[in-house]
Amino acid sequence: MLAMLDRPPRPMTAPGVHETALSLLRRHLGPPARLADLAAGEGAMSLQLQQAGYQVVAIDRDPTVFRVPGVPLIASDLAGPFAAQLGPGSFDGCVALEIIEHLDSPFRFLRECRALLRPGGLLVLSSPNVESIASRLLFLWNGRLRFFTAQEQHHISPVFGWLLRRGLEEAGLALLETTYNRHAIDCGRSPKARAAALLGRALVPLVRGDKRGEIRLVAARAI
Repeated sequence: MLAMLDRPPRPMTAPGVHETALSLLRRHLGPPARLADLAAGEGAMSLQLQQAGYQVVAIDRDPTVFRVPGVPLIASDLAGPFAAQLGPGSFDGCVALEIIEHLDSPFRFLRECRALLRPGGLLVLSSPNVESIASRLLFLWNGRLRFFTAQEQHHISPVFGWLLRRGLEEAGLALLETTYNRHAIDCGRSPKARAAALLGRALVPLVRGDKRGEIRLVAARAI
């Protein structure tokens, strides 16, 4: 049963992810395109997309938490073959924010996203940037990547930039743009974390890869 909008739906992403995703959409696929908001949660992104003029269909495994009246919701398990249920080729775009790292098969998820899209359709996807300076320092310290600590047990699939590019290509999606929610080197608030951030800034010129961004966002076009 759809919950009433007695308060704004809470975003389940890091700060700036929704705003960055919406900017990517506006650059590559304007309204009133039909979008699938995958792993919609309470519907914070669905609401922003609706207000921006898009036709939105929310998709989530648990429909009881969704809080946006007027946006249709379909219950579906995104860990499985969801495209057949939702309608292959029935969407102009898919938005998948911070869901791929929760799944045991990121490549299969990308193939399912591609199957949902019409030719030329757009996928906007986000995932923690495990190549960031903060993540590298954490791994050096305790063998854990940032956003994949013992407390974040639902994050099970780190997605490196090179691996994401390969997955997109194999799924039939052409990468258009890569960006980030923010570029700050943030390692936390403790004295140890602040010292790590200072070390990270010193290391930036010496290392390669996607070293600055916290959450990576990509836009990719269905071939």
